[in-house]
Amino acid sequence: MKYADNALFFNSALLFSEKSMDKLAKSKVAIAGIGGVGSIIAEMLARNGIGFLKLAEPDPYEDKNLNRQLFATLETIGINKAQAGAERIKIINPNCNIKVYDTGVTLSNVRDFVQDVDVLLVQTDTESSKILLHRVAKEYNIPLVCGSRGSIQGHRWFVRAKVWDYKKYPNMPCYDETNHPDFIGIPLEEMTQESLKAYDEMIKIKKMNIFTEYAKSKPEMFGSITQEDLIERIDTSHNFSNRHVCSVLANTGGCLAATATLRVLLGGPEGDLEINLWEGNQKTAKISELSSIETYSS
Repeated sequence: MKYADNALFFNSALLFSEKSMDKLAKSKVAIAGIGGVGSIIAEMLARNGIGFLKLAEPDPYEDKNLNRQLFATLETIGINKAQAGAERIKIINPNCNIKVYDTGVTLSNVRDFVQDVDVLLVQTDTESSKILLHRVAKEYNIPLVCGSRGSIQGHRWFVRAKVWDYKKYPNMPCYDETNHPDFIGIPLEEMTQESLKAYDEMIKIKKMNIFTEYAKSKPEMFGSITQEDLIERIDTSHNFSNRHVCSVLANTGGCLAATATLRVLLGGPEGDLEINLWEGNQKTAKISELSSIETYSS
């Protein structure tokens, strides 16, 4: 049966050729991090006919995820995010094969997670996991996509999808080369989960200090909240870094990343996708632009 005649994909028939749909059905995509952005990516790719998904996520759903994360419902609280995502995708597109990594990405499984996929999406919260995934993606010449909110020192309503095409540009600088020079030249085999965890803690404190100072000085970058309310919320919350993202931001970031993934798989235009939802400004960035340590997903 042709895809254009298949009820699952009929409404995509004017957007994708039969050849493109066949390619998507044969494609393997890995998504590390099934949170606000990652869950949108997973569902959008499944609804567009991706044939195989790897989903990696160690955390269960909590009530704090209900404001934005697609697979978070009152019924999935306490269930592993990747497992919940797999169950939802199966009732949407039963033709999509799914492998779940419910321990997340670790030193012991990162190569197995990455090595045989066509595109890798990185939506993890920790810098150490991003270092591992980028390193292995470059090692295997696999294109990598990340959908994210803006940097710590940027507009809160800014989202983007960034592409590191390690397949087309194998000599482009790796993420750790541009953002984490302490790891340059250190083989994965010499890293430990303990050292990576310690590094993440250091980065977390650094980010929080930078963000707090920036937020108090530029409240206009947060949308509708007043400076007084913003300062009060920062000063009274020990976990404010997790409290400045909503469904619109996370979902748009996921849609941009899913679109960037389709462009990579089908040979579409190169480059990143960026949009400021609050101000309505959007543009396509050059592929050579590199993100910084301050860019993160949710």
